[in-house]
Amino acid sequence: VTEEERFAARMAAERELAARDKFEGVGSVRKGRLPAALAEELDEGEDDFRPRRRRRTEAGEEEDGMSMDDADVAINLEEPRGPVKDFIAEEAVQREIKRQFRKFLLQFTDDHGDAVYAQRLRDMVRANKSTLEVDYVDLAHWIPQVAIWVADLPNDVLPILDETGKDVAASEFEGYEAIQTHVYIRIANLPLQESIRDL
Repeated sequence: VTEEERFAARMAAERELAARDKFEGVGSVRKGRLPAALAEELDEGEDDFRPRRRRRTEAGEEEDGMSMDDADVAINLEEPRGPVKDFIAEEAVQREIKRQFRKFLLQFTDDHGDAVYAQRLRDMVRANKSTLEVDYVDLAHWIPQVAIWVADLPNDVLPILDETGKDVAASEFEGYEAIQTHVYIRIANLPLQESIRDL
């Protein structure tokens, strides 16, 4: 790749980001959301020019249905602060893991477009069972960092996933909580690593 191609790609990316920021009302737009010249003309319809996320935030809902109180901003699971075990123990981190795992359970689809885990949840509830099998490969594709922690620190991560599974089942299927008090997430197809000495 030549310097000219790299520069052209960079400029295209900058234009795309600038267009997105302009559409979302981020960046150079003043605190009042509109330049002063436009603000006077559009006082009545000012709410229509707020970014979509801002309007959703004011309504108190996140796009996956969780309230904003349940989601912390700026929690990056891929960059743990301090020892991983201590990082996972933080309440805000656990909420983020739950948020992402909930989204995984409800929205993950296979190659045919079938909602795999939403269907498995329905089947589990219909059978009055409390174990939900999650394929490690699916989890690794959707939330890679959590999948790594499942393999490395299962005693710290699995209880978080279990609780999320219980919450999702209870919220999606009325009365399930009265039948089953726990949901256990079972990780299938977990890759095993053994040292040569152990073989």
